[in-house]
Amino acid sequence: MDRTMIQKGRDIVTFIYRQHYFLALYREFAKKELLKYVETRFAYNFLILHRLFNMRHELRQLVVSSQWVGWENSRSHLGIEVTSCVLSSDFWEEVELLISIVGPINRMMRLVDGDTPCMGKVYEGMDRVIEHIQGLDLDESKITSLKEMCIKRWDQFHVPLYAAAYILDPEFQGKGQERDREVVRGWEKVLDRLIPMENHCKVIFLFNMYL
Repeated sequence: MDRTMIQKGRDIVTFIYRQHYFLALYREFAKKELLKYVETRFAYNFLILHRLFNMRHELRQLVVSSQWVGWENSRSHLGIEVTSCVLSSDFWEEVELLISIVGPINRMMRLVDGDTPCMGKVYEGMDRVIEHIQGLDLDESKITSLKEMCIKRWDQFHVPLYAAAYILDPEFQGKGQERDREVVRGWEKVLDRLIPMENHCKVIFLFNMYL
């Protein structure tokens, strides 16, 4: 994530939450709380920016209100920066772009971080992330760079068991995974490693029936 964008987002939240007057004033305009930074929470920088983006209209109303403008601290150095940031179309456009890029990745990583069996879904999720990036309205060089970054990360932890889980996941039955060479290679490696040779024919017969 862009460090400058992250810091601007944190500054907005910090400025409002550290001053009781501004926090009370914010709550008059908005129904949802902003999210404060917590290092232990998963993908929290993304979540902070996502909540800020959802509340951007309320934040804009807040910083142009007479109560905000009339309060001395709003004219401090940080107060002026926060006001300028909230009113900046460029800032919100950057945040929206980041959300569109990181959102699908964040959803997949939260799936991995949960307790539900998800190995097959991770494989499918990674394919969707790559497809999503390919469809972004960005320069081709940026799209290529993002795809390469995701593929590199995927290659670091991908093992054949993910492919086998994907091809056997009932949610994706009939999706044609057997036509994907990488998936089939992963399935075959797991078959060779876990199933005795004398049982291969039986397993392959059952597998073909499942497809």
